[in-house]
Amino acid sequence: DMEVYQKRLQSFGFNAIVVDGHDVEELLKAFHEAEQTKGMPTCILARTFKGKDFPNIENLMNWHGKALGDKTDEIINHLQGLIKNPGAEKLPIPAPVRDAPEVNISGVCLSAPPAYTKGQKLATREAYGNALAKLATANDRVVALDGDMKNSTFSQSMLKVDKNRFVECFI
Repeated sequence: DMEVYQKRLQSFGFNAIVVDGHDVEELLKAFHEAEQTKGMPTCILARTFKGKDFPNIENLMNWHGKALGDKTDEIINHLQGLIKNPGAEKLPIPAPVRDAPEVNISGVCLSAPPAYTKGQKLATREAYGNALAKLATANDRVVALDGDMKNSTFSQSMLKVDKNRFVECFI
């Protein structure tokens, strides 16, 4: 329920905008609103679902993060057919404005060094979860924003440190 997240962000002083994340026009309007909003941060909450416009994959389980295999050519051809103006001139993209205040993170460190043994096999994502928890234990400014992947990225380890610094953003 995106409206719950919208209200939560608004309660923290955000300009929170909910959009259909598959609708480019809605996204452009939200970006414009964000650009025009002064005095508060903006968060765009984009409603999406996995595999949008992928034939025989759209919104189905067990496809996220997997190679398309023998479906690759069919899907690429289908997606290319959805492009409304393939010869359109690419618009120039200005450099980002660098007006964020400087933050000193020189004191950020792990609460304890890694405890892996030589030759131990460990998924990078599990090491990430372990490091996130150790950083959060030692630094109360560390917050985890998760995209509905906490069991895959092991960011759920943050919940053991401080559930109030873990935000499930979904996908």
